[in-house]
This record gives sequence, C-alpha cells and structure tokens, in this order.
Amino acid sequence: MSTGFKSLLLVTLVVGVHLQSATIELHKQVRQQDGKFLSLASGVVDLGNKNNLSYYGQIGFGKNTQTGEINWAPVIFDTGSSWLWVATEGCECSGVGSGVYVNLKDTDFKSSNQEVKLAYGKGQGQGELGTMTIYLTEEVSYAHQAMIGMQSDSGFNGGYTSGIFGLSHKAGANNTPTLIDNLYANGTIAQKLFTISLRNESQQSLITVGEVSYTNVVAGAEFKYVNLNLTSSDKYYYTFLVDEVQLGSTTAS
Repeated sequence: MSTGFKSLLLVTLVVGVHLQSATIELHKQVRQQDGKFLSLASGVVDLGNKNNLSYYGQIGFGKNTQTGEINWAPVIFDTGSSWLWVATEGCECSGVGSGVYVNLKDTDFKSSNQEVKLAYGKGQGQGELGTMTIYLTEEVSYAHQAMIGMQSDSGFNGGYTSGIFGLSHKAGANNTPTLIDNLYANGTIAQKLFTISLRNESQQSLITVGEVSYTNVVAGAEFKYVNLNLTSSDKYYYTFLVDEVQLGSTTAS
C-alpha cells in the first residue's frame, strides 16, 4: 500500500472575492484493511477566494462543552505550510479579520504545555500546542489532532480568517501527523490525498479530502501525474521540476 501524499490541483480562472459558509458532502467508500472492510468517507468543503491568492473555508475546532455545538471557524487552506492553528479568545491577533475566536477552555482541548512559534513568508505568531477534536465536516473528524491555539501574531495585515490549515507534509510540522495523515491512518478516508478545484465566483471552488473529486472535471478529461520533488528543503512543499514555461510567445527554460 502506498503511503505517499499526493495532491491534485484542478484549476480554472477565479475572479473576485467570494465567501460562503461551509457545506457538507459525504461520499461512502469501502477499503479492505487486514481482512476487514471499513466504511469510509471523504469530506468536501466549499472555498472562498481572496484576490485569487488564497482560498479559505470553515472547519470545526471541537464542540462547545456547554451547548454541544461545533465551533466553526474560517481558515486558509495553505499548501505551503503544515501546522493547523486557530486564534483563541484573548489572542493579541491583528490578522484575525473574521472576528471569530475559539475559546479552547470550553472544548476538549488538551494542552501539551508547550509554546510554538510559527513564521511564514508574511506574518508570524506564537501559541499553545495541544490536541483536540477537529471537524473537517460534521461527519469527518479526528479526536486527538495536534493543533495550535494562537495567542499572538503580527504581520498578517488585517486578515479575513481565524487561522490556517496547513496541507503540506508533516515534515513542515516537526513530523507531527497532519489531519489528513490521521484520517487516513485510522481508516476514515480511503486515500491520503486531496483535490482542490479552483473555479470562478459562479462555480464554487472546493477542496475534497480522501478521494479525487470529479465534480468539476470535463467529461473525457485525462489526469496526468508528475512526481513531486521531496529532496532537501523541497520536502516541506509541493514542488516539481519543469523543462520550460511558456506564456504567449515567450518561453523560459
């Protein structure tokens, strides 16, 4: 059984700024493991678009211990990082433009009593490392996912979400298993992959975790795969080698 982490990106032109609440779609599959047949699901989350640069949707950070309701918060789905984090109540966070904070004290969050500092190409922050139940959708969740409750940040320039869902390899998170790693390991999803479909405003963008989504694929289209470059610093990102790039009549090689 392959343990590689594949990503498949289906891209169409995306225009404007678009935010919709997460919707839930469930696909049942069956995978045979150690002679047992497991019932599987894949989660589909609608994505909003910010200036054609980043895409975001809502995931759940535990349930409120008082009401039993899932704490939904908008996060950026980021292929260039690996950690999952959300702004906590009381966070000195200039980058949380959504105004949504999660009170970890009212959830199943268990602290590791360890502070983590994160640095991105633009912006940085620090927070408390711990585990809690993370809901990709209401039906697709993992009970002991490592994540960070962000307590302060700087450099994110106002933002419009409450956190970041890192989609890259666990190597970028000190080899801490990602949500997709764990959903695959416990048999919740059939394949350790995700599909991102980037569409224009009238044709909803979405991310599908656990299977290849054919929702927005033109009939008869053929998928082509390339090997990812996982050497040296590239192991933290999804990169691959190209012979040349052509834009109009201009070619660079």
